[in-house]
Amino acid sequence: MNSLFSESNHGSYGLKDARDSFEGADPAPAAEKSIAPDVFRFDDYRAFLRDRFAQLQTLDPSFSQRGLARKAGIANPGFFNEVIKGRRRLSPAAAIKMANGLDLLEEETEYFSVLVEYAETREPRAKFAAGKRLISMRNRKFFPSSEGDPAPAEGLQDIVRELNRDWVLQAAGLDVQPQPQAGGDKTLQPVGDGTLKSLLSRLVDIREHASAPVQREDIPGKPIVQVNLQVQPRHGGT
Repeated sequence: MNSLFSESNHGSYGLKDARDSFEGADPAPAAEKSIAPDVFRFDDYRAFLRDRFAQLQTLDPSFSQRGLARKAGIANPGFFNEVIKGRRRLSPAAAIKMANGLDLLEEETEYFSVLVEYAETREPRAKFAAGKRLISMRNRKFFPSSEGDPAPAEGLQDIVRELNRDWVLQAAGLDVQPQPQAGGDKTLQPVGDGTLKSLLSRLVDIREHASAPVQREDIPGKPIVQVNLQVQPRHGGT
């Protein structure tokens, strides 16, 4: 299977390749096996199955393939090893059973099921869709959204917008005032080529000046100031 996340990674970050034989493979050190493998870091479900089984067996030496099959509701006790060695494939239903047998959480089971779908599907569109879902779930796992953060104070965006506009104009040393535009938007200001070049040059100076205190540890952190300059053509291209 071609790797979804990198050209060289066939299993997980820093873990063994799933193409190694499960039976007779050199055992990993006990300290390494005792760490629960993170399914979200895998792009090969067989590699995850092998490492998860080894980790559970380290925690409980009596844990066996027969016990796993019984817990997962799979009749064939050798099914797990057949899958690990690439002789059998996991169906969607079998993927859920295997996840339950390995005590995966709900979100881990969802990712594992899609990982199996991505590996086993042969239809290009379905494979592409599964790949997108894997990337989306991985991003949600490692890059949490800020939706739960407190909302900005009422009117704060308007204040920041006014400060941005006035600061840019003053810093650029331009004796201009925003002119009313259609719809009452006073943030638009027509400028010529010379004024635009001056604005851009001054903004570079502002950025360098603003970033200088960041390098000084004796200055405590202050509120962040953001300057947003957008250059747009007039309607009709004039």
